[in-house]
Amino acid sequence: MTEKVARVVSELNAFEKHEAEHDAGRLAFYDTDHWFCVCFPTRAAADEALARLGYEPPGRYIDGEDFMRRIGEVLQAKAMPWPSTRNQLTPEQVDELASKD
Repeated sequence: MTEKVARVVSELNAFEKHEAEHDAGRLAFYDTDHWFCVCFPTRAAADEALARLGYEPPGRYIDGEDFMRRIGEVLQAKAMPWPSTRNQLTPEQVDELASKD
């Protein structure tokens, strides 16, 4: 193995170790279980409920904080800023945000 190849392999191994160490924070940040579903017996009933909450035309994907405001409640959990791409935050920044709950 040449010195250049050995250096690249070493850097890749270091990167993989770094990624493994930071996966827990990253997984918490990108957790997909941040939504729930509310079911109604008919589409008309769902549309009526959404309209009563002021969603006109009735939407199917509703911002949770907006929904809570409309029903007169305030969330105590802190919201995380969602980047437009994963690469905008370093793993350290993700860990910091994930630990602030």
